[in-house]
Amino acid sequence: MESKTLTGMVWPDKGQPAYYCVIREKVEPKEKSFDDKEPVLEVLQEGLVEDYSFLKDLKKQKCSNIYTTIEQKYNSYMKDFNRYKRENSIDVRLRQSDSSSFEAAILKVKEFIKNKRIEFKDDSLIKMQLTVFSKETLLDPLQAYAVRSLCMVIGQFKKSIKTETSKEYDHKAWW
Repeated sequence: MESKTLTGMVWPDKGQPAYYCVIREKVEPKEKSFDDKEPVLEVLQEGLVEDYSFLKDLKKQKCSNIYTTIEQKYNSYMKDFNRYKRENSIDVRLRQSDSSSFEAAILKVKEFIKNKRIEFKDDSLIKMQLTVFSKETLLDPLQAYAVRSLCMVIGQFKKSIKTETSKEYDHKAWW
């Protein structure tokens, strides 16, 4: 299983800045571990989107998709984004985030944190915003713009489902 690197980004909205985060799924090869461990997500990079220069780093990290909200009200930002990537020959695509809602994405983030499956750098704004997260934040998620960038991409990392079945076989059919 190969690890994947994806980016989540939110556009500026109602006075809050644009923000992005780059996440890599760390997958340990089976020959190194006898456990069937769930992959751990590592927040490699995060920051304010000021001039899209972070896109140049995405190629080094083998990231070709940015998950965001694609809506008409963000058209001018998307045009600027596309102009920048064309002018700099950067092959990265905007994708609609599959997060059904901020609340659903937060529950998934909470699950990853509870299972110790996500790692943040010490100076992470996302981590800081998560530590002060409250019910009021759910009412106005724009205030948690860094957390929202994580929510844009968290749904792309699926939990692997392990099924164990116990089936009794009719041995008479074998003879």
